[in-house]
Amino acid sequence: MKYRFTHLFSLTLLSAFVILAYASSPSPSDFGKRKNKGITEKSIMNDPNLSDKEKEEIITKRRAKFDKERENNTIQALVLAEEYENNEVSADVKYKNKILFVDGVIEDISKDLFDKIFITLEGYELFGSVTCYVNDPEKVMTLSKGMRIVVRGRCDGTLLGVNMNDCEIIEVFESEEDAESIDNEEGI
Repeated sequence: MKYRFTHLFSLTLLSAFVILAYASSPSPSDFGKRKNKGITEKSIMNDPNLSDKEKEEIITKRRAKFDKERENNTIQALVLAEEYENNEVSADVKYKNKILFVDGVIEDISKDLFDKIFITLEGYELFGSVTCYVNDPEKVMTLSKGMRIVVRGRCDGTLLGVNMNDCEIIEVFESEEDAESIDNEEGI
């Protein structure tokens, strides 16, 4: 009797875990919706209802807004992970559910159990890394461990490291010289 109860309990627990995991994973159609969500520079340039001057003005404004957002919301992966390690509550108030630009060195490139692609940026301790879930496999294929990149995504707090979702790769530094010249310009 005891064996049956233990077996039944284990089976129920496993079933609940599988159902939760399946329910929380995005459907393939969600990725298409995200991709077509915003207006791109390409769609602006191909819009026959806009004059060349209007197209240029719209693109210039969009780029200025993006640059300002990047300037105000960029953080080093190491600093982000350390802030979460030191005080998770305070870090959640500052970063959770916010769009951040995270600058860091690639520690790992992999897939999770549901084939979602992620890039792990180096941290300072075992669980002090930043995991960035990326939706663009073609861009990820050009990356390798040790490269420095900047990703833009939504911070989801921490679970065995800081998690970022809906990430896009904004910049890839090809060499140490590129990274150092950018650091000098930004005053990092």
